[in-house]
Amino acid sequence: YLHFDPETNRMAWLGYTFTFGSDEKSDDVNWIRYNEWTRVEGLLLPKLITWHNSEGRKVKEPKNPVNFDNISLEKTSKPDSFYSVPKNAKVVLKQG
Repeated sequence: YLHFDPETNRMAWLGYTFTFGSDEKSDDVNWIRYNEWTRVEGLLLPKLITWHNSEGRKVKEPKNPVNFDNISLEKTSKPDSFYSVPKNAKVVLKQG
């Protein structure tokens, strides 16, 4: 779920569900508040986000703020090998 601030047109809230690999749907929505934004080299990025406790789809009190400090952007792309599976990784594929 995405909620935008009508005055700034910036994302204000992100709601998401997760089911830990189950095929069942969940009505338990986790909420992240995008509190502050900053420009880095012309790109608008979140500076402060806060996870909130929730009950079903209802947002409750804040619990885990995360500040992004000293944000920098790379000028070059990472090589494809950067995204490859590590040699000792255990890959689990969902069957069915």
